[in-house]
Amino acid sequence: MRIVAFNGLRNYKYSISARQKQNESQEMSLETERKLSLTNH
Repeated sequence: MRIVAFNGLRNYKYSISARQKQNESQEMSLETERKLSLTNH
C-alpha cells in the first residue's frame, strides 16, 4: 500500500510539472491571441 502511494505521489508530481508546461504554452498562445485581437480591432 505504501509503495502504491509513493508511485502515485511520483506520478502526481510528474503530471503537475507536465500540466504546468502545458499551461505555460496555453498562456503564451492566449497572449498571442489577445495581441492579434487588439490589432484586428
